[in-house]
Amino acid sequence: MVFHVVLFRPRPDLSAAARADLVEAIEAALQRIPSIRRFRIGRRVTHGAGYESLMPVSLDYGAVIEFDD
Repeated sequence: MVFHVVLFRPRPDLSAAARADLVEAIEAALQRIPSIRRFRIGRRVTHGAGYESLMPVSLDYGAVIEFDD
């Protein structure tokens, strides 16, 4: 089992249509890639830990993709 973790921040000028296209692309990938077991995406939670302040930019969202192999 392999987990892929991605932290990201959408561009501020990203249109609603572009956001919908992103969601469509993710859904299509989930259908086409049989080794994806699970996919989760959501807002990143911060706790004020010291390492969080070391990030040069704030990445507000996280995605976790679980693969069989």
